[in-house]
Amino acid sequence: MAGVKDLNFAEQSWFFAVLSKICYSEPDVATPQFNTMGYTDITYLDKDGSQGYILESDTENVIVCRGTEVSDPRDAISDLKVWYAKEPRLGLVHAGFKQSVDRLWPQVKAHLLEDGYKPAYFAGHSLGAAMASIMAVRMLQDPEMNKPQKLYTYGSPRAFSFIGSRLSCSGVDHHRWVNNLDIVPRSPGVLMGYGHFGHMHYINSWGKVIKHNVFTREWDRISAWKRAAEDEDLGYIDSHAMDNYIAALENYKNEQNKGEGA
Repeated sequence: MAGVKDLNFAEQSWFFAVLSKICYSEPDVATPQFNTMGYTDITYLDKDGSQGYILESDTENVIVCRGTEVSDPRDAISDLKVWYAKEPRLGLVHAGFKQSVDRLWPQVKAHLLEDGYKPAYFAGHSLGAAMASIMAVRMLQDPEMNKPQKLYTYGSPRAFSFIGSRLSCSGVDHHRWVNNLDIVPRSPGVLMGYGHFGHMHYINSWGKVIKHNVFTREWDRISAWKRAAEDEDLGYIDSHAMDNYIAALENYKNEQNKGEGA
């Protein structure tokens, strides 16, 4: 495996999206898929309903966290613990997401300290995106550890207070993907004091990656609502599905590589 650092941005965005989907599977299913992505040293993380994987190659470590599993009530409980918990060096953090991270972090930190010369990437979808975000910021703020290489998230809810997202998180190279009608990135609400951080990248309602601002995003959502209502499907669940993120990012990757003459 050449290494993630040798991939361009579009390829990395697709690559980590695929890893985030594989993360939902149990080790017997996930391991062969991770192998095809270039990772042969795989550690399964599983404690009290919080799950993820440590993926290691000759060139990097990847920490990928599993998102909300509908069949596991412990995930719903974590999502609903929307009050703040205070954490040293990070400020105020979503209590439920912090609790999920606390279960896995000792094992993750021990591995990264032991193998600290390799760059560390973090990724996840939904709840897993929030967990990966907290882990990456912990690594950034821990004086014993190196700086995280990059963080890729898909359909991530807000995990930090607005102030914390501007201060403690600002050193993380975070690429945050949002798929048009996906409602999860809008929660918990800004009225509760939560904020996002990082570089937001937007997939419109036609499955295209576009340059965006608040006006183009809202117009796209209005258009999507109109089309979805005509089909009697408001599209929230489909917009949050990992398969739709992957499909859009695979098209984006192919278009970018075609434009570069690859």
